[in-house]
Amino acid sequence: MRQNDTKATARAQRPGDAGERPGTQTSETVALALEVPLQTAGSKRAPLNSPVSGDVEGRGGVYVHTSLETSGPQVFEGSTVEYLDSERKRKRLKVLIAVTYALETAGREVESKALLSCGNYFRMGVLPCGTVKLIPFYCCSPFCPECSRRRAKVYQLKVWDIVRKDKNNLFHLTLTKKSVRTLDRSVIDDFIESLKRLRDSPEWREWIDGGFYSIEATYNEKNGWHPHAHLLIKAKGRLPDSFLPKIKAAWFAATGDSSYVHLERLYGMNKRGKKTRRVNERAIKEIVKYATKAADFCHSPELVVEFLDAFKNVRRLQSFGCFFRVDATVDKEVEPEKQSSALAGCSCGLCTFGQLHFEESLIHVSDTVLQNDGTRTLSPECKARWDCLRESVPEEEFVRSVARATVKVDAQLSLLDNAA
Repeated sequence: MRQNDTKATARAQRPGDAGERPGTQTSETVALALEVPLQTAGSKRAPLNSPVSGDVEGRGGVYVHTSLETSGPQVFEGSTVEYLDSERKRKRLKVLIAVTYALETAGREVESKALLSCGNYFRMGVLPCGTVKLIPFYCCSPFCPECSRRRAKVYQLKVWDIVRKDKNNLFHLTLTKKSVRTLDRSVIDDFIESLKRLRDSPEWREWIDGGFYSIEATYNEKNGWHPHAHLLIKAKGRLPDSFLPKIKAAWFAATGDSSYVHLERLYGMNKRGKKTRRVNERAIKEIVKYATKAADFCHSPELVVEFLDAFKNVRRLQSFGCFFRVDATVDKEVEPEKQSSALAGCSCGLCTFGQLHFEESLIHVSDTVLQNDGTRTLSPECKARWDCLRESVPEEEFVRSVARATVKVDAQLSLLDNAA
């Protein structure tokens, strides 16, 4: 071996010189160059191309620990709005599954199954005119995003109708109390009583015309439960500078230990996401919401049960003043099927929900078709099966089976209502 080859071979085998290449190519040096150079301890120099590819000179660079084709790029086909919406749905579903598992672990299987199957099953009712109505089963759980959405939507429309008449002097008020380690019904009742005492104070009655409030309770491991309320208030006129200090003092007098109050004008949002003085529906949606922020405690069965017991049969949204009776009409619009005298929306336009006769078996969502108005009807295949069953069963037996099914469904509804 020549002297130059010996020096080149020794230089290629020297530790810590993965980026260097011999200047002369021989059979031995080419064999050494074809081997994948290993990274030495404490070095971040990248292995370089083999000299056989024609690149003889060495190049430095950042070493990448991941081999090729093991972590390909993630590509989302669609708009940014669609991506953000899919991410919200993914996180919402993740929390929902955690809450369902926590309820099942705590021994509340009925509530767990109702939460997981909310809106997926329907009872089929037949009206005297022959119209078929599908009534969905809802869980009415504070953790259910579907139930929260359908109730909040009605609230938003009601509130927006009032706000649209006069968009001036609207404010967003946040009231908080000291955090507690244990959340029970007494804590929520005491918070509601504090709100009542604040609304009865002279400072409040002098400047506030009405509004509504939403009660929430968040959790963190350091401080425990944090009860607070978001209020949309309508002032009688322009609020003076002394209003906020007076409200802080009145809130401290109502609670006895809390004086934190945050007041801001209710702004709308333009297309670029910036605040504007013009209130829009998006600003109303941020306040009028039923969703529970359960991401911080959904993995603990004890905390989930504690929250459910504290808010059981509690109306979390309440209206007062010029917004009074808004919440009273929401229940009738959210669940009209519970109003026996309400029109069922049949083909003849005269039948009511009290005249519905139900089938014994339940209908899954996969056997339905979504209509343009948001309601669901039987799919053609399911409707054909129902027609064949209706023709094969005698009239008297059919009526008796419908009566038995009605009793059975009513028992299931009462069980779900007690669980909720």
